[in-house]
Formats: sequence, C-alpha cells, structure tokens
Amino acid sequence: MTMEAAAQEAARVSAENGRVRKHALYSLAGFIALGLALEFALGFRVRFVVDGSQETTRTFLRLAHAHGTLLAIVRLVSLGNQRPNRLVTAAMYLVPAGFFLGALGAREGDPSPLIALVPVGAVLLLVGLVQTARHAE
Repeated sequence: MTMEAAAQEAARVSAENGRVRKHALYSLAGFIALGLALEFALGFRVRFVVDGSQETTRTFLRLAHAHGTLLAIVRLVSLGNQRPNRLVTAAMYLVPAGFFLGALGAREGDPSPLIALVPVGAVLLLVGLVQTARHAE
C-alpha cells in the first residue's frame, strides 16, 4: 500500500469514526431525554406512569432508558481509534427497543412478544464486543 493510499484510508476511517461518534452522542442524548420525560411524568403524577396497574409498563420504560443510555456509552467507549463494530451498533438499538416495545404491549404483568429483541441484542453486543477486543490495537 502506498503512502498516499494509506493516508486516504486513514482519512476515510477518521471521517467514519467522526460520524459514528456524532451518531452515538445523539443516541445518548435521546436516551437521556427519555429518562427526563419519565422523571417528568413521575414528578407530575401522570396517570399512565403512576397508575399501579401499569407497573410492568413503568418498569420496562425505565429499563429501556437505562439500557439505552448505558449502551450508547459503551458504543462511544468501544470506538477508540478503530472502525465501528456494526454488531455493537445494532445492540445499541435492539436492547432498549425490546424493552420499550415490550412496555407498549404489556398486558396483565406480561410484556409484549417484542421483548424477544432484548436477548437478540444482548448476543449481538457480546459478539460485537469480543470482535472489538480482538481487533484492538
């Protein structure tokens, strides 16, 4: 590989990492906003959130917020100086989406079947982090 080709590749990877970092930061901001909305709803006693019969929904919404925020931070940390891992990115969406969608369809204490996205996302996260660790400089 020539010096010019290596420089072009480094510039491309750097630009891609910049886009991914920006994306992860926006995702982190979105999950924090979800948490603020939940706290606002609790503070102002919004019926949907404080109703005792909605305990499952409230729990799963909190889990979506917590996991989404944590995975956005993991995504930022896993970047380092390398190309982003698509499995970690997919997990960043699947795990909180599973909790969120599980909350929306919760009936009689049971989440909706879309909660199945959570273990799928967890497996992708595990594989993606192992791949990231193997390719770390």
